[in-house]
Parts: sequence; C-alpha cells; structure tokens
Amino acid sequence: MILEMRYTILVLILFPVINSFSQTKAFISKTFPVEKYEVTYDTTSMTDFKVVLIVARPIVEAVAQYEGTEVWMQRLTNGKLTEKYLGQLETERGIYRPYDQPLKDTYIIVECGEYAGQIDLVTKDGDIVIIPGYYYALNKPGYIYTKTSLNSLVYQYDLKNKKGTDLRGKDVVIDNLLFDEVDGAYWVK
Repeated sequence: MILEMRYTILVLILFPVINSFSQTKAFISKTFPVEKYEVTYDTTSMTDFKVVLIVARPIVEAVAQYEGTEVWMQRLTNGKLTEKYLGQLETERGIYRPYDQPLKDTYIIVECGEYAGQIDLVTKDGDIVIIPGYYYALNKPGYIYTKTSLNSLVYQYDLKNKKGTDLRGKDVVIDNLLFDEVDGAYWVK
C-alpha cells in the first residue's frame, strides 16, 4: 500500500513536467548568451495588449545567420504572459507579420512553408487561434479567408463568433477577395 502511494505520488509529480516539455519550448534568455546569439525583440502594441516576437539567431564568425534561428511569440495582457514557440527556421520556412496590423484587436502572424502554412490569430484573451492557409483576405467585414500558394480557398474564420469553416474540397464562390501582398510585411528569415 505504501509502495503504491509512493509510486502514484511520483507519477503525479513527474507527469506535468514531462507533459510541459512535449508541448512547448519556453524562451529563457540566459540560454542565448550575447557572444553566441543575436536576440531581437519586436513589440507590437494592439488595443488592449502587446505582442512580442522574439528571434534568436546564432552568431557564426561574427555574423548572425538564418540557420538555427528560433522564434517565439509572447502576448502580454493585464500583467499575464502567454507564449508560443513558433519553431526553428529552415530554408523553406519563414514567418511574417504585417507591419501595420490590419485589425485593431487581433494580431496576425503567418507561419509559412514552401507550399502551405498557418495563420496565428492572437486576441487579448483566450487561446491563440491557428487556421490553415498561406495568404489571407480581410475585406469581407468580420471574416478572414485564407488560401494556399496554389490559389484555392482553404479556410473561412468568423472573427466575431470565433468559428471556422474548412473550405478545402468545397465548391465555394466568393467574389472580390483581395489577398495580402507580402511586400508590406516584416519577414523573419
């Protein structure tokens, strides 16, 4: 009985630690010393919160390089911090955000692959919403539409009701959607 209790307590203590490592990688500044990494912080102030994009680039022969670069996004609201590890950049993978955020209460950042990607929507409260797509259109009030590099619509997300509809494989006709151009964006590459 005592052995079972010890085992149960040990499992309960270890499980949260194991689970937290498998879900995310926290940004800890002391693991990126200035002589080995160039760390930049890009802060965007929204209506009721701030978003900080953290980029840690390895320094090789006195020059910061793309290979091995890691990126985090942090939301600061009412003294609380929410963080998402966006991953390590690769040759075909980059991250961009519009210089001027198109929505006053939602921060948008795009994680890109060669042919696909995902769009992260960050609001003051709640989870970071991830929708599939590479490009987005916001010119239909209250909705964000996404597509891939192959020109077909992928997703429709209702910003007010926080509900999405997968449009892949559906015959959907939506006229006059203007998709973003990457020129007005900050690229992490």
